[in-house]
Amino acid sequence: MSTEGKIQKAEFEKHRRELTASLRYAYNIQAALLPSEEFMNHVLPQHFVIFKPRDILSGDFYWLSQKKNKTLVAAADCTGHGVPGAFMSMLGLTALNDIVKSLDICQAGEILDRLASRIRDSLHQGSADGHTSKDGMDISLCIYEPETRKLQFAAAHNDLYIINNGELRTVGSNNIGIDSFVDESFNFTNQELTLDKDDILYLFTDGFPDQFGGPNGKKYKYKRFREFLLKIHGETMIRQKWLLDEEIEAWKIGHPQLDDIMVMGVKL
Repeated sequence: MSTEGKIQKAEFEKHRRELTASLRYAYNIQAALLPSEEFMNHVLPQHFVIFKPRDILSGDFYWLSQKKNKTLVAAADCTGHGVPGAFMSMLGLTALNDIVKSLDICQAGEILDRLASRIRDSLHQGSADGHTSKDGMDISLCIYEPETRKLQFAAAHNDLYIINNGELRTVGSNNIGIDSFVDESFNFTNQELTLDKDDILYLFTDGFPDQFGGPNGKKYKYKRFREFLLKIHGETMIRQKWLLDEEIEAWKIGHPQLDDIMVMGVKL
């Protein structure tokens, strides 16, 4: 290699290191906005979170809050990953915190309606200047009241799985994301159900089922995902996290991770 080539390579490596260091610092900021492990363990003693960004920064995020006698938990998948996804995730986290603080009565559907409005306003979606953004997020939101075991659920694209005693039921979502395509008059469906003792809730983004891998280089897919959850749901939450992580790492051997991956399990 010529002297000039060596200099160019050295400069490239320097810029690469500086960029990586900057991204890792940005990750620390993003991570600080996520619920702390201490808070998660206090509010949800039996839970796990698998959080695997495709790049250093993530467009997926999870969120937890308490309002009076209710526990609010969400899993979201923002448009993009890396830096663009991280910007959207921080916008989503901030918006959810502000919305819940402003509400006297928490209803899952209304929170998503307000989140959609907040995203539209923040990104000037539908503005007449031609610079409107089409970015947004898919999200599942649960509101749980321990005293009555009542659960509210509202979601944009992301379904909820509930497993108990070897049976899995799917609580469906609205087939629309929170983005510029949501009409201002649209209201997300607020579903209400009563949970049984030892029900396990699984909130997730599409990164796990959409990951390519296996012997034929195919997607993992939702059917296999549900079957695996049914197979492991009797294990402790810590063990379930380990098994899910082992499963997806084995599946994607030889294939790049295509998207951020997040799965949250909560036993109530």
